[in-house]
Amino acid sequence: MATTTLTLTLTLDDALASRLTTAAQAQGVMPETLAVACLEQHLDAALRHMVLLQRQEIVDRQIGEMAAFIEEASSGGGLDPSTCSASAGIRATSRDGLASPSR
Repeated sequence: MATTTLTLTLTLDDALASRLTTAAQAQGVMPETLAVACLEQHLDAALRHMVLLQRQEIVDRQIGEMAAFIEEASSGGGLDPSTCSASAGIRATSRDGLASPSR
């Protein structure tokens, strides 16, 4: 994978610049180094948050599918009750690793 360098120019207000400089001095690093470290940490946290939201959407969708299946089965839709057993009704998907109802 090729390495890409991105150059950013940040303009900080006096209060934030002072906080960054003070924190960098306390850590014995340059303010620029501390700013990059903060950006890396924030980016990692933001990416993890996005993944969690995506997984929550998948789970919500699958719960909706299960609710619809149960509603159909309980309303006399002519479904075989054995399809509701734990061993027959759940399978793991290879795409996201979450369980989904099998039909």
